[in-house]
Amino acid sequence: MLRKNLRAAAHGVACVVFLAAASPLLAHGDVHDQIDALTKRIAAEPENAELRLRRGELRRVHGDTELALADYREAARLDPSLEAVGLCVARAFLEGGRPAEAAPPLERALARRPDDAEALLLRARVHAALGETARAAALFPRALAAAKSPTPDLYAETARALAADGRREDALAALESGLSRLGHPVSLEEAALEMELALGRTDAALARLGRLASASKRPERWLARRAEVLERAGRPVEAREAFTSAVHAIETLPPRLRASRATAALEESVRAGLARVPKS
Repeated sequence: MLRKNLRAAAHGVACVVFLAAASPLLAHGDVHDQIDALTKRIAAEPENAELRLRRGELRRVHGDTELALADYREAARLDPSLEAVGLCVARAFLEGGRPAEAAPPLERALARRPDDAEALLLRARVHAALGETARAAALFPRALAAAKSPTPDLYAETARALAADGRREDALAALESGLSRLGHPVSLEEAALEMELALGRTDAALARLGRLASASKRPERWLARRAEVLERAGRPVEAREAFTSAVHAIETLPPRLRASRATAALEESVRAGLARVPKS
């Protein structure tokens, strides 16, 4: 019954399903406590493959690659039908700085499930880590298309892979797709802005900055960025107007916000820009 349940749990899902209680954000002490608790359970249930897999995932999160791999190997020995083990092994190798060793288990996983979202993503990351930009650029869009709930980071990662392969137009298209699907997260707006600038689309970048400033309750950084873009584009009159607008936006902030380290640094940069750009 146990093996039947494990196979059902592993069928078509990521290895992290076995890590519900853990996260890279957990303090080391919390991970240690969970590992200790699982070690005691394993001593009481030595044939339980799921417990081995859970402990392996916790050890991977903690950065103990070799110990994690040992747990994965034992989980696979106890239950060879656990499909999740291969992906867990690949992730451990990749995160441990050994991408070449991650490739074989991923190839086996993809041979069984060619459209598995996690396997595609890990394989794309392996190619990127190995400097195989063309292959990574081919796989990231497939991983993105296979993902049921793609994150902004996945769209950004896909765009970086495409740009690294010289496909900046496709990279911008991927970012625009993410913006449309996810409700315009700021991280993707910033990535799209940088891609437009890399493509020499200054007016498009300025239009984006204008939209961001208009929609933001804190427009000062977008105004400052707009001023910098205008200055680099050789448009000093417009740049000075944008720097002036940024200064005004900062000056109207409540004292507690204006006194923050980030805002003080921005104000210093904006005033330096205003002094740098000629008045006419």
